[in-house]
Amino acid sequence: MRVADIALLEGLHEHLRGGLIVTSADTFEILRTNGVALAFGDQRVKLAELVGSRIEDSVPGFRELGLGAVWEEVAATGKPRYLPEVGYDGLASSRTWCSWSVHRADTERWGPVVVSLAVDVTERVAARQIMEEREARRVRLERAITAVPQPSLRESAAEVAQALVPAVSVEVCALRLLDSAGDLHLVAAAGFAPAEVRRIALKPISTGQIEAIRANAERHPFAPAFGLRRVDPRWLHSGGAPIGTLSVGSRSDRRLSEEENPLLDRLAAQLAENLSGVDRSRARLRALSLQLGRDAHVAASTAEGRPAVLTRRQRAILGLYAEGLDTREVSELLVLSPHTVRTHVKLALRRLGVNSRKEALRVVTSGVDSLPIL
Repeated sequence: MRVADIALLEGLHEHLRGGLIVTSADTFEILRTNGVALAFGDQRVKLAELVGSRIEDSVPGFRELGLGAVWEEVAATGKPRYLPEVGYDGLASSRTWCSWSVHRADTERWGPVVVSLAVDVTERVAARQIMEEREARRVRLERAITAVPQPSLRESAAEVAQALVPAVSVEVCALRLLDSAGDLHLVAAAGFAPAEVRRIALKPISTGQIEAIRANAERHPFAPAFGLRRVDPRWLHSGGAPIGTLSVGSRSDRRLSEEENPLLDRLAAQLAENLSGVDRSRARLRALSLQLGRDAHVAASTAEGRPAVLTRRQRAILGLYAEGLDTREVSELLVLSPHTVRTHVKLALRRLGVNSRKEALRVVTSGVDSLPIL
């Protein structure tokens, strides 16, 4: 590197985010600086303040950046070094990344020097990390789809739904399969509250509602009820015939991007192929949906942890009534006879000291019952 190149680098630096440092190749005293400030622990040092100082004496922790050793190597060998990414903590706990080009030059004024040009690449690094994270999410999703229906349809479908939400930046996902009677049954969901899962698991989507899906995404059966602004359904086909739907939704006006739409189409096609051989009898799909509802009930009960004078079963039954389910639906979801459900309600009324189910629901939802769960 010639002396004139240093002036050229300084001119170049005016158009770059970063800095220029010229140090003595013998003492590593900083002779000239331009631009970038570096952070060392809790201390933020502007390079211009270091002119005439030895870096090791002025800035504790400088070697942690890895630049000190690089300067020594370049000064000793004359071979230039390029560090594509050196990270250090900046203001407000943010992380700053710079690429460093380090060269040795012989000058008339200073003798042998080490010239370092830093270029801020923080935005590039952040963008790459976002892309890597996005790719990792997509790889996880594709692996989950490849595994369907092993080890079990319920577990593998749940993994697909959980992986799909972050992979295409949506808020909810529902996978339904079509039975021989033409009804769609929920077999996996992600992004919904437990109570919402119970509601959509309990009632299959009928033929009339399916036509609404085909006609308009905004008229999807569960869109308004769950505050979804948009729902994008994909029909799953096998041998030219529909076997189910894969729907993603958002509570904002965000639409799938030009990149995400074909991705979802491709993944839906692969999922349909893997699901083509599963048992889609009404009894099988109904059992899967009800199991989802029961799992959601258990999750909600565990998370709620509210004290009560009622048993867990009594609280569960009253909670389902509060969500608008009738006796038949409660009994089907909890695998109890209607008579057993009514018996639990009667016992609950007695424990709460009220005379009607309406009063019991008011007491339970207001949190008045404060004794431990029995």
